[in-house]
Amino acid sequence: MTTRSGREDDDGVAWSLPKHGRLRTALGVAAVLLLGFAGYLCLQPAVPPPEPARVAETPGPGTAPDASPAEPPDPMERAMLLTLADAGLENKKEISVTDLGKGDGTGIGAFPRPGTKPVLRGLVVPDGFVLPEGYVRHTQATDDGRTLPPILMFHPDYRPLDASGNPIKLPADRIVPPELAPPGMPLVELDAGAP
Repeated sequence: MTTRSGREDDDGVAWSLPKHGRLRTALGVAAVLLLGFAGYLCLQPAVPPPEPARVAETPGPGTAPDASPAEPPDPMERAMLLTLADAGLENKKEISVTDLGKGDGTGIGAFPRPGTKPVLRGLVVPDGFVLPEGYVRHTQATDDGRTLPPILMFHPDYRPLDASGNPIKLPADRIVPPELAPPGMPLVELDAGAP
């Protein structure tokens, strides 16, 4: 016969569990908590052991110090140093993009190098001048970053016709010549040297 311990809740309802039932419940709860904690520990990332402290060694008398510098730990920094060494620029303090090789056409190499893309000359479009269909403003900048006034160009999809309905041949660079400028537009050429 099992001994029961009775309890009564606030509503006056009595209930009881066998003593070994309470023990089994407590053991079950403890096992679930232990398994949960073990699972938590298994899912935690492994922490590497601390590295032992390194003592700087001083070369003894008659011993030559190691002349090779340590490689940079960062792969990007190492690649940059190798690129500079290949170009013979590893000891230069300031490096310009023009000092480096052409590269593979990605990154900064995707942009025209300074001095390789000349400023296009054409008619300056005044501020506020309304352009008819088929014409566009083309804005440029100098190598030193100065923005130039916009010049007049034909839109790439524009196909003008003459009075007879025949297509007008456009310049290959699409820069509008003075004779094809829209009526009323002042014919002022771009002066790239002007401030």
